[in-house]
Amino acid sequence: MSKVTMFPLSIEERNSMLQIYSDFHKDAYGFRPRYNYHAFSDEQLVADFDTFSNQFDENEKEEAIQLEADSKAWDELIDRTIHMGAKNRTTALRWIVDGADEWDAEHIVWSHGLLFSDKGKALVKEIQSTCLDILNRQYNSYYTEEPEIDMEEVYLKQI
Repeated sequence: MSKVTMFPLSIEERNSMLQIYSDFHKDAYGFRPRYNYHAFSDEQLVADFDTFSNQFDENEKEEAIQLEADSKAWDELIDRTIHMGAKNRTTALRWIVDGADEWDAEHIVWSHGLLFSDKGKALVKEIQSTCLDILNRQYNSYYTEEPEIDMEEVYLKQI
């Protein structure tokens, strides 16, 4: 429910709502509105803010559920890697990072859906401290590798 109940809105209230309308819409739906909300009535603005607030709350619930699922999937990946022969968590983590063929620890954690969580932040630090040699090797191979040969182009030159 909206905290604003008095209509018409004061000039300050209306201007304040108009200033944050686009941001609040983006928070709720992931994109900015593409219509003239400045022409909306006070009632329409307040109703939209209520809708945005409800959508935002729903998004937060869904994100929490997804984060829980991603966290569980990460833990299961570590466990499966240990079961396949890694002697401990550190070795499992090194194998996972090496197999990711990626030099950016944050990207690895992001690709598992954990970057913007406390667990993800801790995981980035853990990867950076235990897998730095792997990350450096992957970085260097990415930036110093010879360009790949286009075999189709080679074939066409032979004709």
